[in-house]
Amino acid sequence: MKRILFAIALLGGAAAWAWLLVALARQSGHAPAAPISMPISLPELDELEARMIHAAEITRRWEYLAERHRQVSAIACEQLADAATRREVR
Repeated sequence: MKRILFAIALLGGAAAWAWLLVALARQSGHAPAAPISMPISLPELDELEARMIHAAEITRRWEYLAERHRQVSAIACEQLADAATRREVR
């Protein structure tokens, strides 16, 4: 009997929680999602996929160039520091 009462109380709590969430959503002005009027065609999806792949490749190249720049900058700074600390006496 205790299990049945616990299950009923649990279901009542879940229903109250759902009602509260719905009430809050209505108050905050959230509109329901608009239905999709026209599905995207396959050629458009192919074009979008190609553009995403192209953008990913460009991003990868920029990251590679940035990493190379960091490495070269570190080497150049070391060489400049060595040249600045070294004195040549003639």
